[in-house]
Amino acid sequence: NLLAYVKHLKGQNEKALESLKEAEDLIQRDHANQSDMRSLVTWGNYAWVCYHLGRLAEAQTYLNKVESTCEKLASPFRYRMECPEMDCEEGWALLKCGGKYYERAKACFEKALEADPENAEFSTGYAIATYRLDGFSATVKGTEGFSLYPLRQAIRLSPEDAYIKVLLALKLQEVGQEVEGEKYIEEALTNKSSQTYVFRYAAKFYQKKGSLDKALQLLKMALQAKPDSVFLHHQIGCCYRQYMIEIKKAAKVPRSREVEENADGMMRLAIFHFEFAIQKKPTFAMAYMDLANMYSEQGEHQKVEDTYQKALSLHDGNK
Repeated sequence: NLLAYVKHLKGQNEKALESLKEAEDLIQRDHANQSDMRSLVTWGNYAWVCYHLGRLAEAQTYLNKVESTCEKLASPFRYRMECPEMDCEEGWALLKCGGKYYERAKACFEKALEADPENAEFSTGYAIATYRLDGFSATVKGTEGFSLYPLRQAIRLSPEDAYIKVLLALKLQEVGQEVEGEKYIEEALTNKSSQTYVFRYAAKFYQKKGSLDKALQLLKMALQAKPDSVFLHHQIGCCYRQYMIEIKKAAKVPRSREVEENADGMMRLAIFHFEFAIQKKPTFAMAYMDLANMYSEQGEHQKVEDTYQKALSLHDGNK
């Protein structure tokens, strides 16, 4: 549904209809026992796109499906349902739309949980929303562990969810319970359904732990599935930067030629991955800052200045 909306905004309405068909098929597959209620948003979007294509009869057909379903399910509204499943759907949509919507997403999942406290999907959505909000409030003392209980609840209700396990592991590491956190990481990685994002978050855990070899191994596995991922390239660059720092710290001063060459090799690898990240995502401010620091290590002062200016222009443009 969200992809259909993006395609509609780009004027690709026929492609938007293809995405809506895919959404409808997924609902039939995953929510066969609630397909009518779960399809309300999709049918409404069908009506919207058909209207913009001038296919008014089709638009009316989908509006009629929405209306009849609302009537069948005893909704007091003609074209809208008030139910926890709709709150949950809204929560997922808001989570996908960026940080400024996380509070609203959290409120949607809270409302859904009030109606059904033991629902695994509602609990998972709430845990993810609170985890992401923790990241925004980490600078406020005492708020960094707010998502710990929701994450534990989500694991209780969805014990095989590898994604929730890696988030819980990172949160445990953050609050000083790294040993317990690593158990969840190991469980997540043995899960046959582990996907790219699980490797990425597990790598973040090992990177923080200082196990750079393990972190790089996981990141490269993830990169095989998503070779153009800017976030993976950025994390790989951060690992190589950390290698460079550790090589220099461990060496005696003055450093040997071999040490300097090893550190220089790590620096060049970090630069390669940071440059790749900003090439693919020119608005990636953090990658610009990291790249500027590497140029500084390299002694490329003009590149440092140019890169910082680009990062500052992004910051000013977001005010």
